[in-house]
Amino acid sequence: MSIYLQTFAAIFPTQTKGKYTKCKHLGKASSKAYLMAVEQVARRAKIQGLQQSVDTLLQGSADLVEEAEKYKQD
Repeated sequence: MSIYLQTFAAIFPTQTKGKYTKCKHLGKASSKAYLMAVEQVARRAKIQGLQQSVDTLLQGSADLVEEAEKYKQD
């Protein structure tokens, strides 16, 4: 059974120079390429989760500053 990695945008280079595809062949399950891809997907999910947390904290901080400025004016 062959495994493919798919994305929403064409980001994987093809054998044709300058062309990209949405799918990348990873080989058979448990192959080295497959295991590396699984690790990459897991890392990407962690990075996106951390980025979302940072964005939420920054937005919360900005909201707190805004509220503090309102109370200073009163």
